[in-house]
Amino acid sequence: MVVRRARWLVGEGAAEDLAQEAFVRLWHSPPREPDRALPYLRVMVARLAVDWRRQGQHDAAAPPAAWEPAAAPSPEATALQGEAWDEVRAALDHLPERDRQALWMRAWGFRYQEIAARLGIPSSQVGVVLWRAVHKVQGRVADGPPGADSAARQHERGSGQ
Repeated sequence: MVVRRARWLVGEGAAEDLAQEAFVRLWHSPPREPDRALPYLRVMVARLAVDWRRQGQHDAAAPPAAWEPAAAPSPEATALQGEAWDEVRAALDHLPERDRQALWMRAWGFRYQEIAARLGIPSSQVGVVLWRAVHKVQGRVADGPPGADSAARQHERGSGQ
C-alpha cells in the first residue's frame, strides 16, 4: 500500500525508493503508539514526495500514470452497462411500492428515522426492509425474469451465438 501511494504521488520511477525511505525513517523513529505506524507511513511518503518534487528530480513533462485520463469505454462495454441498468430498473419495477420507496429514499440520503416516518413503519424495521429489497433486486437481476433460463438471457445479450 505504501508503494502504491508513492506511485500515485510520484510515478513509477521513484515510488519504491520513496517507500523504502519512509520505512527506514519509521525504523529509526517509530511513533509512540504502534498502531499509528500506517498513518505515519502515509504522511512520510507524502512529505518525501513533496521534497522529491521540490528538488526537481522528476521529469516535469511526464505526469504520473495515475494523473492520466482513463480511456473511454468501448461501445460494447457501454452497451453492456446500459443493459445492466435496464435489468436493475426492471427489477425495481417488480418490487412492492414500499420496498421501492425505501430504496430510493436511502439512495437519496434519507436517514432510517426519516424513511420510517414516511413509510409508517418502526425505524428498527427499515434496515430489514432495505436488506430484503436489495436481495430481491439482486436475485431478479441474477436470475432474470421468472421462467427465463440463463442460455436464453445470454442469447438476448448477443453473447450466446
